[in-house]
Amino acid sequence: MFMFGYALVPLYYRLCAALGIEVASPQVLEELRTVAAAPSRPLRVEFDANSHNDVVAMRPAARTVELGTGTAHKIVYEISNLTDAPVTGRAYPSYSPARAGKWVNKVYCFCFDELRLAAGETIEAPVVFVIDRELPEDIGAVALSYSFYPEEAAPAEGHGGHQAH
Repeated sequence: MFMFGYALVPLYYRLCAALGIEVASPQVLEELRTVAAAPSRPLRVEFDANSHNDVVAMRPAARTVELGTGTAHKIVYEISNLTDAPVTGRAYPSYSPARAGKWVNKVYCFCFDELRLAAGETIEAPVVFVIDRELPEDIGAVALSYSFYPEEAAPAEGHGGHQAH
């Protein structure tokens, strides 16, 4: 098992290169080694998005995917500025059931950074994540939702258990 986890490092670098993302921290590499060591089970993941004050439109490329726990998956959100002025803000994640967030490990997420969109601009924003194989058996589906807040309307720290994984 240890050797398998250790062998994931080169695979991780190739996956990042293929997905066009920057290499993550050693902590993320350790998380990938850990989740790769346990058996996988099928899981349904649902995606949703909304915007505070409707300044942007956000929608995931897929509303639902079936995947195995412990496997990396990429989903792309399309985010459009609906105004005739630039918009700066941040997307905050939430999970359902709320306790599932503990097992959602985001390797890369547009929610890590502040987003800046020109008037009328549309961007594609990826999320690469792994649902930990230690996810409790009684959780048969996980919903991942993002709420966009313009910087002047950003929620206080700790809003809804949002955190960068």
